Amino acid sequence: SAQGHDLRAIRMGNDRWAVAAGYRIGELYDELRAQLLDAPPPPGLDEEHAAAYRTELRRQVRVLATKAITAYEQTLARASRSGVDDVRFLADAQASLDRLKQVIAAEARPPAASIAALMRSRFVVGRYDQTMVWRSTRTRPVTAAGSRPTSSGSS
Repeated sequence: SAQGHDLRAIRMGNDRWAVAAGYRIGELYDELRAQLLDAPPPPGLDEEHAAAYRTELRRQVRVLATKAITAYEQTLARASRSGVDDVRFLADAQASLDRLKQVIAAEARPPAASIAALMRSRFVVGRYDQTMVWRSTRTRPVTAAGSRPTSSGSS
């Protein structure tokens, strides 16, 4: 994996490579988060449910932003300790770190309209096996294994 190669570069002990690899790790988390947030919502959702979906998705991918922030902070700290002054990586790492901190701060207080839409939503968000599952409250319940319970006499 790309992250595995970057981690091996950090472990080699070359400070310049470690700073570049640390920046790339932060960038991987940051880019994955951005791609997930830019993806269209599932088809068939009305505007209210799409807003609720986006609100929950932002909550779920927040961990990727915090991992990117950690990677950028550690990269900048290592560069400072070791005297690495590669402007390409350090300037980009600092800019990305500042941007993500602003995003996290803005997402800490979601707009009231998003909260209201989520609360009015007929959809229930459940966590089964570390995945996000959307299901309508009008359907039969989904079990923890993801299958629907069968009732006798129905097919």
